[in-house]
Amino acid sequence: MRPRIPFDASMLDRVADFDCGTKPYQTEVSDWIKASVDAEDSALRRIKDGSTDVWLYESNDGDLVGFASLGLWSWNIFDQTKNKKQKTAIQIIPNFAVKSAFKRKPEPPEDRYAVQILDDVLQVADSRMRTSAAPSLVGLLVYAENKNAIKLYEDFGFVEIERTAKDYIRMFVSLAE
Repeated sequence: MRPRIPFDASMLDRVADFDCGTKPYQTEVSDWIKASVDAEDSALRRIKDGSTDVWLYESNDGDLVGFASLGLWSWNIFDQTKNKKQKTAIQIIPNFAVKSAFKRKPEPPEDRYAVQILDDVLQVADSRMRTSAAPSLVGLLVYAENKNAIKLYEDFGFVEIERTAKDYIRMFVSLAE
């Protein structure tokens, strides 16, 4: 796979046909990368407001295989020492997807695009933690029925923290050693 490419408005044509599936949670992710900066929530809006970096990923042949994003957010996390929820700064992966045509490719499983992309994003998060005092926690939301994604995240050390009212699971991984 080629190195990540920073996404910007000039690349909207490149992602116009991005498709990572037909389930509602999949089309939500596809729509996010394809939407204009004027959309209520889109990759371009997050880039413009400075909250998120978004990257495209290509195969060695130059085919667009997926995208990922990384930003900073403040989430309420239960603090056991204080026995209450408190706002905690974390790095977050707002959206991450592999195009349908490239899912479960290439073989073997440890070389799949999804693994390569997630590994790259976590390396960026780790680098930010080490060089800019970014938080050591990385979080994400995943749809509860998306068993393949949940398995991938667990393989990278993410653990389920809670389920939201909208059938999403909050997962976190700590980059601290």
